[in-house]
Amino acid sequence: MDYAETDKLQVHTVHAEVYGDGADEDLIASVGKYGVIEPLAVMSNHQVISGARRLDAAKLNGLKRVPVHYLDPEKPDEMAVHFNCQRVKTNGQKEREYQVLRRARSTAPSPESGKNFSPSAKPKRLRRTTAAKKAGISQPTADKAAKVREVVAALKDEGKQQESEKLSDILDKNVSAAYRQVAGTQDANRQPVPEDLKGIFEARVKLRSAASAIATAKRIMRDLEGHPGLALIDQPAILHSLDELHVAITARCPHAVCVKCKGKGCAHCGKRGWTVREQETKT
Repeated sequence: MDYAETDKLQVHTVHAEVYGDGADEDLIASVGKYGVIEPLAVMSNHQVISGARRLDAAKLNGLKRVPVHYLDPEKPDEMAVHFNCQRVKTNGQKEREYQVLRRARSTAPSPESGKNFSPSAKPKRLRRTTAAKKAGISQPTADKAAKVREVVAALKDEGKQQESEKLSDILDKNVSAAYRQVAGTQDANRQPVPEDLKGIFEARVKLRSAASAIATAKRIMRDLEGHPGLALIDQPAILHSLDELHVAITARCPHAVCVKCKGKGCAHCGKRGWTVREQETKT
């Protein structure tokens, strides 16, 4: 077993980002009586990826050294979440784990890793449903919690600390309740569609439906690649035509809200909050 000096160890950033808590009174008392029994998981750069609360308790008890186990995982962020799988977590912590897991898989293999490295390799992103399952939360609930967390951060940036903390507390207890509160506030602030734009948005629904159908057709054509039944069909030409049609529709489909002000009204959309002026002229 290895030992490390407590003043040289630093908690990995994932702990502050996802969990942000320290040792509770029971843990402090236990470490004070028995010391740190389970070794901390530490990387060679002295960052603790498992055992942040044990380290906190050790420092509060004046311990100069703690037992450690050194390792250097390829994905330290993902490993830090894995080490906390048995922890009792709030809804907010689960959602933040979900975001970390998605981000941890969004980097391509490096030359040092030696694992299927290619200069043209594209980053692989963990499927949302898989990431949510690993974080112990459903994917729709994780997405709702993420939207609530954006509002919590926005309130904090605006100096509305009390409102931010209140909404965060609701999120930790009930994601649906917090999401309903956020959605209700946004609905109350949303401007109605101007009469002269109603026809545009009715057409928008049909245009988006057409674009979705074309995307489905593209997937079907790709799935059929190499199929003997396509011997007399120019699959690349069909895919190219579908791509052009899909781009033509989506490029001219009016936005539900202004992409700049998100519906609040700005100079970009002529203070209307709805379609961008360029989109209005194209429609």
